[in-house]
Amino acid sequence: MTMAERLADGSIVVLFDLAADASSSWRTFSNLISMDEQGHTRWTAAPPDSHADAFVAIVSTDPFIAQSFSGYRCTLDPDTGEILHREFTK
Repeated sequence: MTMAERLADGSIVVLFDLAADASSSWRTFSNLISMDEQGHTRWTAAPPDSHADAFVAIVSTDPFIAQSFSGYRCTLDPDTGEILHREFTK
């Protein structure tokens, strides 16, 4: 299931479901994006682990926090998608 949340600045963050990826092999999947109100992509967040990772949940929008498959809880900059802080939770 794809998930979308609106941030305070009016932009929308979209988390694409891993099951929607047609690839048959597990790999790093950049599935968290931000779009402006016209539908233009502002940024695509890189997963916190470069070895077969993706985001699986948006935990909070203020602050903007997302959880990754590999077990990282990441605080992201809502303007750039850059990971500001990550904490391993598994």
